[in-house]
Amino acid sequence: MNSLRDRLTRARNFFSIDDEDRDVLVIMFNCLETELCVRSSLDDPGSYSGPRAKTLADFFLYTTQRFEELLVQLAQLEWMKEKFMSAQNQERGLWHLFAPLSVKSFHVGVVSLMDSLAPLAISIRGSLSSAEQMRLPELPRALHKHRDRIPAAVVDCLESAQAWYDTVREVRNILVHRQHHQIIIGGPEEGPIFQVQERRVGPRILLPHATWRPDGQNPELVDFTLYAAWILAELLILLDDLGSIIASELGVTDDISNRARRKGDFRVFRSALDRLIDRAA
Repeated sequence: MNSLRDRLTRARNFFSIDDEDRDVLVIMFNCLETELCVRSSLDDPGSYSGPRAKTLADFFLYTTQRFEELLVQLAQLEWMKEKFMSAQNQERGLWHLFAPLSVKSFHVGVVSLMDSLAPLAISIRGSLSSAEQMRLPELPRALHKHRDRIPAAVVDCLESAQAWYDTVREVRNILVHRQHHQIIIGGPEEGPIFQVQERRVGPRILLPHATWRPDGQNPELVDFTLYAAWILAELLILLDDLGSIIASELGVTDDISNRARRKGDFRVFRSALDRLIDRAA
């Protein structure tokens, strides 16, 4: 599964609807997190249990929380859009102040999540030093400096994400560290349409599947909801793959594929995923 449509469809299939009409999300990362939490209360020498399991479970939980925050941020921006659509003229102008902050916060959150995978990856076979616990290594640094401490299959999985993550991380660096023009185009009726440009540099985000207009006009204008959904889909695939790989590394032989069922309101994300899949057809 390498095509965009296949990857988006795989991410969409992590979701289902339960009998109470609630969204349910199931990925191996969360299933292994639950398994490790259970195992952390056991004392079985030579197995993934006790303090070792507790340390790993804590890292898993931290990453999961970062992902859930990204879902909330996407839903928050949709809520903000609806509120500003019914606002008075003077208040509507605040859309161009508030929406860019949400875009920036989302990028910061993605990088925070990816960096949270560094201490997790190092802790699969070993442990962090006191200095590392005080200042957790960033993911790119961990893959470069500490790759001999990380299982090869985990390294390969994390490096496979560079195809999409390098672009997102660069946009985050521009938004946080460099002078830039961050543009929110139009009013809330058009949705969060955006682009990021540096001085003397053209648009930094060029994604045909996430453009504002599917007819190819104004290709430099990006629909942030579609763009964010694409990033979240890639994150889900990465976390699901990591969950399976780490379970194998830890010697987990039980079927844990239904250990965790995350329930919530994921409609904004699911709807955007469906739009992306239609475009990729």
